[in-house]
Amino acid sequence: MIDTLTDEQLAAARARTHERINDLLVTPPRRSRRLPALGFAVAAAAAAVVAFAPGHGPTRLAEATAATTLRGFDPQPLPTLAPGEYYAVRVVQREAKDPADALDLRYWADANGAGREQTLNDGKVVRDKPLGGPEPVPSTAPAHPRWPTDPKDLEAYLRAQVPTPPGAPRHEPTTRDYVLAASQMIVDPRGTPPETLRAVFAFLSGLPGMKLVGDVTDPLGRPGKAVAADGDPQIHEGVGVELIVNPDTGRPLAMVHYRDGDVNRPWLQTIRTEGVVTSSDELP
Repeated sequence: MIDTLTDEQLAAARARTHERINDLLVTPPRRSRRLPALGFAVAAAAAAVVAFAPGHGPTRLAEATAATTLRGFDPQPLPTLAPGEYYAVRVVQREAKDPADALDLRYWADANGAGREQTLNDGKVVRDKPLGGPEPVPSTAPAHPRWPTDPKDLEAYLRAQVPTPPGAPRHEPTTRDYVLAASQMIVDPRGTPPETLRAVFAFLSGLPGMKLVGDVTDPLGRPGKAVAADGDPQIHEGVGVELIVNPDTGRPLAMVHYRDGDVNRPWLQTIRTEGVVTSSDELP
């Protein structure tokens, strides 16, 4: 799902929904010096929990891991819409240090799939058209394919979405690459079906190096559970990705890029809100 664009192509198609997102995801700003990846551990995941049963010795309870957390999510179905209702999605991407400088993508779809889409760049409307209608500015970026319908095809699908930054040699996808490829669940304007989310979470749960961050709040202050994958210092310049999921609905809330193995050093935030509204002007 990652598009690699030249600066000229990006400027010509700035209004296109995912191009700025993908440019930022694929090519983070280079820094003048590299910092070594820092070790990261979550105390809740590292420490064993011990309980004492009456009349017995200590019993070690199973501790939470990234794998058990991912497999434990129970994604809820997308809403069933009544006449006059819209499924509304808003995706905001911003740098953590400057949240006012944001790309704001808005979508509304009724039960028949008709609706509206709108893009704001730094608070200014740059695109407003019927959902799925022709683009006012033609784009050179390839259309993003839909999720596969067969879970067995998911690994090949995600592998095909793994980006190769400009000038970088091709490499076998890392865990971080796969998590980033799965970020389609964050920006999906029509909502990822629950069975697809389960398959994605199950696939990610089997990857080496997935880390449990645990209970967190997302950039909007909503409670979530998070897992993360660090970035390779050479391939990704130490930029890792953290996936935050609503533990009650099993649906994605945000993906946060962070520096040097430390989720407390966020760089880029991609935030999803969704819900049912009664007009194509109302935000979720």
